[in-house]
Amino acid sequence: MTSWRFTTDRAGLLPYTLMPRTAHDAAALPDRPLIVSWDLPGVVVLPFGQDASVSTPVKVRFALERDQYGWPPAESEGIWAEAVEGGLYRLDNTPWFASGVAADDVIEAQADANGVLWFVQVRQRGGRIVVRVIPRDDGPLGGDRQGILDVFEPLGVEAEGMASPVNMVALDIGPDVPLSVVKSLLAAGESDGRWFYEEGCTSDEWRQL
Repeated sequence: MTSWRFTTDRAGLLPYTLMPRTAHDAAALPDRPLIVSWDLPGVVVLPFGQDASVSTPVKVRFALERDQYGWPPAESEGIWAEAVEGGLYRLDNTPWFASGVAADDVIEAQADANGVLWFVQVRQRGGRIVVRVIPRDDGPLGGDRQGILDVFEPLGVEAEGMASPVNMVALDIGPDVPLSVVKSLLAAGESDGRWFYEEGCTSDEWRQL
């Protein structure tokens, strides 16, 4: 069953640019019924025709620390997750800005006085890597996110794109992806002016390459 990933704006009101998980699925978008959860900002993955009430995701918020240049462009980020047990949650989508976490990580979260769940710590790694890539407007890609997808998706890398507030692609790199190839391509693309990138969540294996 095909699924899609969608993002909302930081107020949870308006959609960003909607991008399929793979270019192959893009042609199916216009004529397929979609059920999407929009109640909070972030990303949710739901198969076509699935009732959202069958499995209710929860939103875990991550406090973000901005640098002197105002990056990241938000004070917190909400990431969809599914409850595991006793205050533990498995992250269900790729973070845009939160560092040190990735999809499939099991994290601990606690609710504040308003019932909002806030990240406490990672309890178990899911083995995925997150790299955020920004296509340069003044480079060969001309700011085109598709040019990034064309490089990495053939290697089995999943990706999500947003147009605002930052024109960016978040790469979700699974454990079966050839890490050395991906890392070399990232470095080459930055060197030749196609993009900038930052590592959001890495592993020992990645850092040793």
